[in-house]
Amino acid sequence: MKGTRWYVYGGVLLVAMALATVQLIGMLREAGEGAAVGAADTSGRIQLLWLHHFDEPGSQAWIDSGIRQFQEKHPNVTVTAMPLDGGDYMSLLRMRIASGEMPDLYMLDHLFGAQDIIEAGFAADLTGRASLKQVEPRYLKGGSSEDGRTWMLPIDANGLGVTYNKEVFAKAGIKRLPETWNEFLTLCQRLEQSGVTPIAAGYKDTWTLFWDLATDLVPSTLLNDPLLVEKLSDGTRTFEASADSLAQPLHRLAERFAYVNSHPFETSWDEARTMVAEGKAAMIVGGTWSVDGVRSVNPDVSLGLFPLPYSDDPADSLFPMKATGGIVVNPLSPHADLALELLDWFARPEMGDSLQRNKRSVSVLKGVEQGFDPAIAELNRGYIETNRTVDWSGVQTGFTNQQLARAFSVAVADYLIDPGRGVDALLRGLDEVVVQSGKREGDEGR
Repeated sequence: MKGTRWYVYGGVLLVAMALATVQLIGMLREAGEGAAVGAADTSGRIQLLWLHHFDEPGSQAWIDSGIRQFQEKHPNVTVTAMPLDGGDYMSLLRMRIASGEMPDLYMLDHLFGAQDIIEAGFAADLTGRASLKQVEPRYLKGGSSEDGRTWMLPIDANGLGVTYNKEVFAKAGIKRLPETWNEFLTLCQRLEQSGVTPIAAGYKDTWTLFWDLATDLVPSTLLNDPLLVEKLSDGTRTFEASADSLAQPLHRLAERFAYVNSHPFETSWDEARTMVAEGKAAMIVGGTWSVDGVRSVNPDVSLGLFPLPYSDDPADSLFPMKATGGIVVNPLSPHADLALELLDWFARPEMGDSLQRNKRSVSVLKGVEQGFDPAIAELNRGYIETNRTVDWSGVQTGFTNQQLARAFSVAVADYLIDPGRGVDALLRGLDEVVVQSGKREGDEGR
């Protein structure tokens, strides 16, 4: 059995959230931030706080390098970049709002699910700002609202697909990448027969399970219904009424679950990426950020990327790409002008180069060469430059109903562990959660 029952997993999830909250409060107390956010200490030094959710060493090296250079230009400024747990990032950010301790800068993955933060006045309007002219126009869409206003500085373009160890593929005699779902399953069987784990799954970190599913769900379903997740979150659409859209991606997730490592719900993201880095597993399903994650364990590992097939039509094998979020400035900070200057600092081509060298993802800034990593360079040649990509900038992926978001992770885990309960039961259970959260009454909206 690849995991434990859902209630154990759910308990672990709730405990992890509680620990993350306690950890955050402890960090704040230790740092003595509280009212010090955007303030000056007794020596006259200005302190800026920047919240993000990057845990990979390369991502943090990129942020640290920019901050170090900025502080050299501003000797009286101290910028603290604080990473929060990616799975609970938005909840923890909202905790800051509730406690009156919003940071001076913070990261958003997308505008969907953050409208309340923007409407509350915690995001500076960046429309027309000179630094945004450094961004390739096609990548501004994800950071702009329907009225054309821009709220964040995009930093990189991420894709959804499969990161694989080329040496493991070669040892298994695999010379051709799959372009259909049946070919992908055949690939997994061949890898398993060669004695290697086909897919590394680190579902102990719940965000990895979500993005494993989203790698299929986005191109197969959400591109045709970009606001489906929002409708499910606010109760205007039921899960049961969306069964035709959700069932097949969930079925395919269960099919490939047969090829993941043992005890995936007890395996962390760090352990999963180490498996691929050391050749114990062949693939990770998720975002292109996995390249940085795997290479941070083994810089010399030979990696490649391909889109996860979801149909039996090779023409559907396109790589979903978009600018996934960026840097937001809190205009209510007493030093918002300085925070905006720091944002501008990260829009320079030099920081685009640094991002690609350290974070190993595609910079969205103009004039930045993209041959920094063999896997990303191959992605650029094979998909981006040949128009074999699909833009998912308008797709909402995150549930704005936090109670539903937590229940969804637990329900999907339960389904994978015990697929006999069926997708229909999973969807009915999620509709009950929406009703319990007060977003819909009884059968209304069905």
